[in-house]
Amino acid sequence: MSSRFSPLAILSLTAAMLALAVWAYAPGLHGGFLFDDFGNLPAIGASGPVDHWATFFRYITSGGADPTGRPLALLSFLLDARDWPAAPYPFKRTSLLLHLLNGVLLALLLRRLGRESLQPAMHVRSDLAAVLGAGFWLLHPLLVSTTLYIVQREAMSQGRWLVMLMVGCMAGCTSFIARQIEHPGHSRSRAMDDLLSGIGFHHDTMRTREGVSIAYWTAPPRDYRFKETFQLRHNEGGAVSISYKIKFGDKPIKAMLLAPKGSVVLLHPWGMAGASMMPWGLNFAAAGYRVVMPDLRSQGESSDAPVGYGPREARDVVELVQQLRAARRLPEPLYLLGASYGATVALFAAPKLSNVRGVIALEPYANAAAVIRRAPGSGLFGHRWLASWISPQRMD
Repeated sequence: MSSRFSPLAILSLTAAMLALAVWAYAPGLHGGFLFDDFGNLPAIGASGPVDHWATFFRYITSGGADPTGRPLALLSFLLDARDWPAAPYPFKRTSLLLHLLNGVLLALLLRRLGRESLQPAMHVRSDLAAVLGAGFWLLHPLLVSTTLYIVQREAMSQGRWLVMLMVGCMAGCTSFIARQIEHPGHSRSRAMDDLLSGIGFHHDTMRTREGVSIAYWTAPPRDYRFKETFQLRHNEGGAVSISYKIKFGDKPIKAMLLAPKGSVVLLHPWGMAGASMMPWGLNFAAAGYRVVMPDLRSQGESSDAPVGYGPREARDVVELVQQLRAARRLPEPLYLLGASYGATVALFAAPKLSNVRGVIALEPYANAAAVIRRAPGSGLFGHRWLASWISPQRMD
């Protein structure tokens, strides 16, 4: 099919359909005004020629149709005349051009729908169907009055804006999800940063050989005294959330330092930051371990860089560990703990590091592509309603 209908052939067919529509409407372009044209169009010259701001404002606000008066339709009439009486041909010509524009927009919408719902092998056929469907719509007899009856331009504009909105939504939603997949964003809480600083955590940055700046929190083992409270909440709509509260018994910044038992690198889920691992970090530090909580690339305060859903982030973590070890800031043995996306990063990083005593991987994924395909419906990369605009084929 692709050899018979190349992109050039599709474009040629589109041009032929547009030319056929022009030919079909050509006789009507030389007709006169009809019915309500005589009652509405004379407003163009009701206050004299529309050639300065005063008359323009009076004309554009003179509409009586709908609450707004349809100012866009009135504005389009100024393309054809600035005073009244005027010849009908320019009005009909503009209406025909707008009708052809609607046809092109409809073809684009049908093409987008076909490519979203069909396999790539069927895309050429769907493009052909889109052009033919738009062509048949252009030539439908019921649209003759809408096109050549000048005041019906107001009705044409409503359909045009609707189609443009749908095309824009489909393209925009796909682009938004694609960006979310490639750029998680920089989630950060000033309140959390202040809390970490207040309990003795230290913030620092390092730069990898690729030039990626990795921000991270570290904390020495301390004899922290605190009480944690977790509360499960059932919100409206069936959503479930967890409330976390912590209360310190004394000034945590003055808590006694402990002899280190080792080090733990904590790796956060997608779209979050190292600070989100604070409850884990606090408990490990109180248990005698030095804690490191990095912001993975393109997240938190780390710099933007292409994400890799595991391997690239693991290289950053390996370099961070190597630098901390070289500076004698990472007591042995070493443990890695990650949640979800961070768990997969931990599994990729562990084989590349020496003296790793253990890895705790909480809900890692085995296949990043499967995660991405499920993402629109899961809400991971945006609101769940976006899933209705993006097909599995587009996600592939």
